[in-house]
Amino acid sequence: LCGIRIPRHVWQACAAHWLADLQTMEGEPYRLRLLTHEERRKLEAKPDATRTVSRGRKVAPGMWGYHGAAGLNGSMTAGGISSLTICRAAIRGSSGPAYKSRREIETAIRSGFAWFGREFTVRDLPGPKTRLGDRLYYLYGLERACELNRVSLLHGRDWYFEGALWLIHTQRPNGAWSRLTDTAFALLFLQRSTLPVVTAPP
Repeated sequence: LCGIRIPRHVWQACAAHWLADLQTMEGEPYRLRLLTHEERRKLEAKPDATRTVSRGRKVAPGMWGYHGAAGLNGSMTAGGISSLTICRAAIRGSSGPAYKSRREIETAIRSGFAWFGREFTVRDLPGPKTRLGDRLYYLYGLERACELNRVSLLHGRDWYFEGALWLIHTQRPNGAWSRLTDTAFALLFLQRSTLPVVTAPP
């Protein structure tokens, strides 16, 4: 955003870190179903059209934690999806090893969204049971992951509508959500504050 040019190898190293920390879940692969904002508008303009869009083949659900397999949860999985989305944009147009990295990144992003397909909720933090503040941090991460990828419906569910309803229900009479930081995360979610990816190869 500030116009600072970041070498491509930095983005590739960042992507390699997230790819190495992806933890694939056991069980049957999941059929990934996402609907972008643009696709949703087109479908709503045609009431008789199919209401869902399938994205590629089945994919093994995967998630991220704070230290590899430790602390796996929804907020870090959203962070993994978001970080890899930005890396993917930064190395777009590359060839050679970077091209292979882009394919691996795409698979990892789909894997994270497939995990959300099985575990998605806005009322709690998927993974370990935690306090309200962690849930609000998770919601902000979910907003970033979906908005960066222009996802409107996540496996047939309107993630923003469900999250907004839950936040309205839990807001205190004075307008706050628990701590000051929790209120900030809630407002960032409601505002849909995430900007489109603007990184470009140097």
